[in-house]
Amino acid sequence: MEGLWGLIFTPLGVVLFLGAALFLFIWNSSKSHDCWEKLGVPYVKPKPFFGSVLDNTKRPFHENELLRYKTFGPIYG
Repeated sequence: MEGLWGLIFTPLGVVLFLGAALFLFIWNSSKSHDCWEKLGVPYVKPKPFFGSVLDNTKRPFHENELLRYKTFGPIYG
């Protein structure tokens, strides 16, 4: 048991743990980004961590929705 604790709390063990945790976080947060594509619904391709909300920082919300309405039609995901 002492050997396992000695391996985990080394700098390499900490880096490997943090890398695995970061990978799992990114994978889990982006695994559902293709939900609308699988269903055949037109959609705005989301960006990692922010989704499609980041566009609202560049233009007002109503302009984004109008642009999406003209691009994708009345029903989009």
